[in-house]
Amino acid sequence: MRKKQEKNEEENVYVDIDETAKVTEYADEDITFIDDEEEIIIDETKNKQEELYEEKYLKLRAEFDNFRKRSAKEQLNATDCGKMEVFTKLISTIDTLEAALKQEKEEDEFTKGIQMTYTGLMSKLSELGLEEVDYELFDPNYHMAVVTDNNEELEDDAIVEVMQKGYMFDGKLVRQAMVKVNKK
Repeated sequence: MRKKQEKNEEENVYVDIDETAKVTEYADEDITFIDDEEEIIIDETKNKQEELYEEKYLKLRAEFDNFRKRSAKEQLNATDCGKMEVFTKLISTIDTLEAALKQEKEEDEFTKGIQMTYTGLMSKLSELGLEEVDYELFDPNYHMAVVTDNNEELEDDAIVEVMQKGYMFDGKLVRQAMVKVNKK
């Protein structure tokens, strides 16, 4: 009998567990209902958080793009400033080579060497962006009038002679040209 009672007790325990499970099921439904409200609140919070993260991400990405563009522009400006400095220093050498070539001498190997050096140097500088100033009409932004001339055949402000060449780089003046200008 004792064994049966134990079994009964065990059966009672099982029955109790089943009844508890039913009660738990009902309780879970209530908890689930509460959890649904909390889930909605949690979902809304997650959505807001995701929106904030996305907004922060987009702002950081835009800032990085701006930084990258600004850095590239600064690097280009630094390169251009370096080129301008080199051009400014080389212009006197160009003037010297041009003066040497203007001397009336026989065409010998030395003169040919100077001509080749001048041509090569001007070719490389032109590849880097150095160009001569235009010499059609006098423009005080690009020319410095050193001497004036009174020639009736030429129009007013025409450049009669270039005393010293002027140069530009990337639309910026490196050196003004010294010119002789016609004034009526």
